Amino acid sequence: MSEAIKLKCKCSKVLKVPQKYGGKVIACPSCKQKLRVPEPILEVEEVDDDLELVEEPVRRRRPTNKKKTRRTPAAAPAADKMNAGEWVAGVFLFLAGPLIVIFWAMQGNAKWKPMLGLTAGMWLIFSGVLYYKFDDIVDYAAGTPAHFDDEYVAPSLTGPPPSDDTIPPGLLEEFQRQQKQAAAEAAAMMKPPSESELSGMDPIRQRAHRANVGIQSVIGAGSGVVCKINNDSTMILTNRHVIDPQFESGVVNINVLALPPVNVLYVEGSTLPGRVIWVAPDRVDLAIVQADAPKTGIASADLTPAKVKSHEEIFTVGNPIGLGWTYTEGKISAIRTRLIGETDVPIYQIDASINRGNSGGGLYNLKGQLIGINTSIINPELAQRLGFAIRTEFLRELNPPALKLRN
Repeated sequence: MSEAIKLKCKCSKVLKVPQKYGGKVIACPSCKQKLRVPEPILEVEEVDDDLELVEEPVRRRRPTNKKKTRRTPAAAPAADKMNAGEWVAGVFLFLAGPLIVIFWAMQGNAKWKPMLGLTAGMWLIFSGVLYYKFDDIVDYAAGTPAHFDDEYVAPSLTGPPPSDDTIPPGLLEEFQRQQKQAAAEAAAMMKPPSESELSGMDPIRQRAHRANVGIQSVIGAGSGVVCKINNDSTMILTNRHVIDPQFESGVVNINVLALPPVNVLYVEGSTLPGRVIWVAPDRVDLAIVQADAPKTGIASADLTPAKVKSHEEIFTVGNPIGLGWTYTEGKISAIRTRLIGETDVPIYQIDASINRGNSGGGLYNLKGQLIGINTSIINPELAQRLGFAIRTEFLRELNPPALKLRN
């Protein structure tokens, strides 16, 4: 005996169907008519076990509620979980994802809420990469382009020199030998051109080379331009960030007497002491160093006012990454201004190759007139041959007393 369901066929045969066939379609043993077995179980009787199952039951559609209810993610049924295609689409559309995710989350669509966490994480990573890679462009867009890192680091061993008594024999001597070799290599790279090399240049470029100097300060190494020569001293124009340790901190007004002394390397090979005597106001990146002068071999730059046009050919002389008296050529890419504090500083955008250590070096037109002081570059990882120089015509507006550029 088993539970059974009574089912009458059109051929008048009464079938006793087992309960396990409830909701399924069977065939009548007599006429082969297809019949659907109803539910529920009606009574318990003897059943016919020789019935043939012909098809699976039809799935019933779940009734929908007329009123839409808000569900939490924890209460969401399995059907509301995101499939692989939706996750892939969300990843590829993560740039637009925040707006979509927030909208759907506010509507209570539970399956989109996991994407909110994924999108937020991806944006954090994306923002970190932007900050790490594009900080120089952000600074320049804000009016503070990245200055040269003017320190030339010579190849050497890392860490302090060994001093322990347990050092293996010869290690300390090897360390000192490598330090001396690195210093000698750096000095050789900074070595000025010989007098025979200078004499072989045309007068315009020879004068620019003789006016170039290397400036060594507590910050590192940079460049400068001799603008005036007295009997026993020179007036050298450079960038403030080359000689002022406080410049990057944003200090506006400083006492030049408190700035550390510097050393000046001239083209004839001598290194003589100097001190800062003037810095431009309002954090404009210009300064003047007064230094002892050698007897011969140097020259002052031509400060004659010049009319400069965009796309005009130019050249530079400076000391990039410790490579003394480097000459490069290019053109004026654009004539611009840059707002520093409340001051509009006129600058040139140039495509001549300049690098760390060129700060304070001279920018010249083909007549040999000093038209600018190289000041900054855009990070080479982001853009190539994008350099900037403060125009020397602005120096006439500042009129530093040491140079007396106007009456």
